[in-house]
Amino acid sequence: MWKLILAIALAAVQAQPPAHPGVADPIAFMRERYAEYEGGGEVRTLALDTYASARLRARLYAFDQAAGGEELDSLDPWVDGVGWRIGRVALTFGPSRERNRRIVVARFRNHGRPVRLRFHWLRARGAWYLDEIVKTGPRGWTLTGRLARRPTAAPNP
Repeated sequence: MWKLILAIALAAVQAQPPAHPGVADPIAFMRERYAEYEGGGEVRTLALDTYASARLRARLYAFDQAAGGEELDSLDPWVDGVGWRIGRVALTFGPSRERNRRIVVARFRNHGRPVRLRFHWLRARGAWYLDEIVKTGPRGWTLTGRLARRPTAAPNP
């Protein structure tokens, strides 16, 4: 009887979709994502933790715990801005020396301003996971760096 219950339980667990499925092809995923931004309409809200690496998910979780539900800030890391009017998107693979790592470089214009972002992807369990976003230049940032900054708590009234 226990073997039957265990077999049914294992079958149910295996039938569940993975909690963090990742993506099959980083550049195809990004092309689809940026096409939504270029369209100028609604951009689907995607839970970052469905395609984020374990390291990035841990940073997101730590930030969420410290923030008490507050958002990171209004900057959208996909467009390096609060709002967007995206054009001339070009996605290319950047240099990567490791087989299980890829860098996708996104170049585009947002409100006429040139933007260059590097998306670092990590391959694990047969899928690709976003591990970092890097904005280069004098006003550069990293997504994990932004997440490391703890939000300041608002004073209680």
